[in-house]
Amino acid sequence: MTTARSSPQLNSHSMTHPQNISTVMAKSGAHATTPSPTVCTNLPSEQIKQARQYYVTAYSSDIMPLCALVPERCYFGNAPTLVQMGRQCGREFVISWLSDKIAAYSATLSEADRLTAADIDHLALEIFGSYSSLNLAEVMLFFSRLAAGVYGQVVYGSVRAENIASRIPRFLESRQKEIDHYERQREEQQRRAEEERRKLHAVDYGTYKSLLAKLAAERFAGDEDAARAYLCGASPRI
Repeated sequence: MTTARSSPQLNSHSMTHPQNISTVMAKSGAHATTPSPTVCTNLPSEQIKQARQYYVTAYSSDIMPLCALVPERCYFGNAPTLVQMGRQCGREFVISWLSDKIAAYSATLSEADRLTAADIDHLALEIFGSYSSLNLAEVMLFFSRLAAGVYGQVVYGSVRAENIASRIPRFLESRQKEIDHYERQREEQQRRAEEERRKLHAVDYGTYKSLLAKLAAERFAGDEDAARAYLCGASPRI
């Protein structure tokens, strides 16, 4: 009989008062390289506390399923990267934030497949150590899609930190394709907007000739070539 494993529940207190990262690594048995960013020593402790509370609230696990509805916003929004949050709030806080998201994903699995605390800590360290350039919304998008089976159904008994981490490159590949797609869309929208702007200010040929003749008569002694050069930004012949 398989023993059910319950994922640890994280709360706002445990996130705003995270464990020491060395303790986390010792518990998880992780071999990931220790990430370099730490708390910015120039920030007052009260400011760090406020920043941590902001991230706990603004990027909570409750809104993680909604990220799949707005992937473009996840890619192009204002969410900071993991490394940026680490510089502001400390790397221990980043591990706690990631652990909360992993625990939320684990809660979607069957009892027998849920990750242990050590699994969660190991995966959090792996993500921070290897993928710290991801922003917070992208991390939440990954776990939202992972829970939906977008990167393959997790097979019973195979839910391990390393198996989940192995799906991140697939997320990065699809992420790049989607970003390219959205950028092409934006370029096309800008091109169409420019065409509409030009059409709005365009005049028919007869009107153009009439205006050109008027300009030439008023400023260039009837010389339409000089008036045309003036309109095009060139220096008219004197």
